[in-house]
Amino acid sequence: MSNLTDYSSLDGSQWGHALQESSLRADAIEAKAGLQGRKVAFITKLGNQDKIYSIQEIFQITMQVLDKPTSMQAGGLQEMQRGLLHIQESLKGSEELAMLQGRMSEVDAGILKHLLAKEGNLAAEDRALIKAIAEKNPKLLLENTSLLEGLLAKCSQKESLPLFETLILQAGKLDDKLFTNLQELLFRRSGKESSPFMLLMAQTNGNLLCDRLLPKMDNEQLNVKTDWRDQLLDFVFSPKRYQALFLQEGDISESLAGKIKELSIRASGFGSGDVQRSYDASMAASKTLTQTSTVLIKARENWQSALDFMRRRAKGHRETPPGKDMDYLQMMAVIHKKLTDGDPEVKHAGITRNQIGHINRAGGSWRHLYCQPSSLRANIIDFQDWLDQELVKCDQGKKNPILMAAQVYERIVTLHLYENGNGRVGQLMLNYILERYGLPPAVASPDLKALFPLKEINKNPEAFLVQIMTGIEQSMKLL
Repeated sequence: MSNLTDYSSLDGSQWGHALQESSLRADAIEAKAGLQGRKVAFITKLGNQDKIYSIQEIFQITMQVLDKPTSMQAGGLQEMQRGLLHIQESLKGSEELAMLQGRMSEVDAGILKHLLAKEGNLAAEDRALIKAIAEKNPKLLLENTSLLEGLLAKCSQKESLPLFETLILQAGKLDDKLFTNLQELLFRRSGKESSPFMLLMAQTNGNLLCDRLLPKMDNEQLNVKTDWRDQLLDFVFSPKRYQALFLQEGDISESLAGKIKELSIRASGFGSGDVQRSYDASMAASKTLTQTSTVLIKARENWQSALDFMRRRAKGHRETPPGKDMDYLQMMAVIHKKLTDGDPEVKHAGITRNQIGHINRAGGSWRHLYCQPSSLRANIIDFQDWLDQELVKCDQGKKNPILMAAQVYERIVTLHLYENGNGRVGQLMLNYILERYGLPPAVASPDLKALFPLKEINKNPEAFLVQIMTGIEQSMKLL
């Protein structure tokens, strides 16, 4: 067995070069097997002699070298890192690899402590080494935030950005505790006026920022105007983000997909009869349509006018599918005009809004904002293109109309196309889809909700679909 104390004079560069030049040797296996009980060993040169090392010895010597602060001169840490990576590459496919990887965290921790003890700011090669460790082992850095903060203190703000980018890109793999550590670190290093760290998060991993970080941010952090907040809001209300939120066919389990198919077969044909009773039940469930006095009378008249228009379109399109030339946005604009005729709260009937929409106008909370007007146009174009494509699939029998109806409703109320009346437009368009394909309307549920990109989203697509299916079942009972 090699005498490990012989290597106490090694510095990092010497040992790193030795590891980089080592090779896995079949003739070394037998020599080491009896001494170490292991299946593989490496042969390398130190000085003018060939030396044989087991994996355990390589690790022990590495830790000895790391224990000497003076051994890390002239890029020694980097050379050792390269050498150990070479060893790992050589062990691919071997059961020894897991053993070496299991102990590499100790080596990485030793390297980071050396860098922390180094006088002055970290050089570019030192920062690259930390970034390499963060790429393969972000947990090591985020479990020891005092060590990480110490290392960051030895870098300028600009110099630390590549490390933060690496951690942010790895953030989707972190458990809640480690992600909280990253979040707190970002907040501590973020100024009120500008934060390149938060801007980086918005640019590199926007969906993760929306899903995990936004719910933990208070209104003050979101309301203070900063570069990163503007960048974040651009992403939050972008078609890309909405596509991540909206109900997709792949969100549905095979079991529920089977139930949807079975319901569409049972309900087929119900939509061709007198379904006014179903719509009356929907009217009774609507908060808007159950107000008192003359407001109620006018709202019901408007509802019936919009309903009659929608049903004529559904019947005509059931008999002659319109194809991709149909302007569904124009159809929705007519529905909205009819629904809001005479409504003093609606100044622009049938016209998509040009103001920021939110639920709690008094509170003014960013968390309740709908899609910003600056982003609405891109989302409308995306919605129209999606609608054209998916309705063609329904016409061809490649998509279930019940799923399509649910998706249409969700998109309309979530995008909040108009200043008011979006829920009623969404209900009528949902039933337009059902009636167009010979299904009865769904009795509206008062619990159907929009998705708010700036609010913590407890998205349950199956529960949402079940509500639509229950509405169809109720309609069938009424008919």
